[in-house]
Amino acid sequence: MVSASEILDIDQDRIVVWSLAQSLCKGAREYCEMTGRHALAMYFRAKLLDNGKVSLCSKHNLVFKDYNLFKAVNTGFALPQISSCWKSPVLSVKLLYILTEMRKLYFLENLSLEQLSLLFEVNMKAYSVYATHHISAKGIFKEVHGLICFKIANSCVLGWLLRKCNGVWGYGLGKPLEKPSVVIVFQDIELARKGILGKLDHMLDPVFGGVSIFGRIPLADRFGYIARMIYQDLPSPNK
Repeated sequence: MVSASEILDIDQDRIVVWSLAQSLCKGAREYCEMTGRHALAMYFRAKLLDNGKVSLCSKHNLVFKDYNLFKAVNTGFALPQISSCWKSPVLSVKLLYILTEMRKLYFLENLSLEQLSLLFEVNMKAYSVYATHHISAKGIFKEVHGLICFKIANSCVLGWLLRKCNGVWGYGLGKPLEKPSVVIVFQDIELARKGILGKLDHMLDPVFGGVSIFGRIPLADRFGYIARMIYQDLPSPNK
């Protein structure tokens, strides 16, 4: 869910980097838990700094210029500021290795359900932060709120995304506790992977049965519009 610290006002020109940093840190924490490196998970905490910089570590061991973080995600070939790494070089290397390993998941075609759930959570984190703060996203939804549930046909519930009455977005894995307003069903895990990566055709796939959408279509349409905004604005390893 979106924490209290994430509903503060964020400068509009830094919403993209804030969404990216929050989603990377969330994904890295989950990747640490998934791979048994529990002690490293606690270090991944995002914080916006002055002068166009952002930290991905609670001890500020990984400090990037905003544009370098975008480059690191897009290409994998950008480093944090060296001065920040020298505070604890061994820890910095370990944290960078986690981010590098997590990035590889975006290029795997045969994902396990656990790996797919991690990518889903990374994307839902980015969506929640972006849609909560971005002025255009807030305007598109206005008074509209509700819960969107994501499923894989004949398999499981991936998770859910919720816009509360106060305009704050939250998300979770697994079955939601309340009745969804919209249900989006992917026909198989591969289509779910493509959907998470933004590689589905939002016009054709629903027509040809790759994705089924039930419930309040206006809410689903707004969700899809914001998802495409995020896909355009945020860097991704496998665009």
